[in-house]
Amino acid sequence: MHKYKAFPPNHLPSPSISLTIYITANTWKGDIVSDIKIRRAIPGDKDLWLEMRMGLWHQYDKAEHDNAIDKRLREPEHYPTWIAEGEKGPCGFIEASLPDTVPGC
Repeated sequence: MHKYKAFPPNHLPSPSISLTIYITANTWKGDIVSDIKIRRAIPGDKDLWLEMRMGLWHQYDKAEHDNAIDKRLREPEHYPTWIAEGEKGPCGFIEASLPDTVPGC
């Protein structure tokens, strides 16, 4: 399994949007990140996405990660997700959460 680190964990100030970006450590070349393409996640990404999530969040078991991924794939309008691909293939992911309502609106 690869080593993973946050780049950077970013929870936006708006209560309506939460965005976190994670890139695998093997993508880094010194202080420079290699060219990365970003694309929407698809069901075929599930196995690699699961590996990356389990590498980041050890406190959750495989079933919890599977459920989270399945929910994101079923509801991309509320839980958009993108896969980052570097020179050597998929190397990270971006997960966002977009609720239907915002407190106070």
